[in-house]
Amino acid sequence: GNEYDICLVCPDGLYINYYNNICNYKFNYLKCNPEYFKSTYTYSKLLENYYFYEAFRQYEYMMIY
Repeated sequence: GNEYDICLVCPDGLYINYYNNICNYKFNYLKCNPEYFKSTYTYSKLLENYYFYEAFRQYEYMMIY
């Protein structure tokens, strides 16, 4: 078993069943506005957003990969 929770942060509307089918692990998903995934600048804006981190407030640490 995995020792850590894994959350796939993805644009709302992404077909996520693909990821469930290729892995033997059940991902958690955080669906965000697709506008955040258009460029490195908009993705950086997502990472500056307070509400993004609110979704992970139950964790002491997180790794963005």
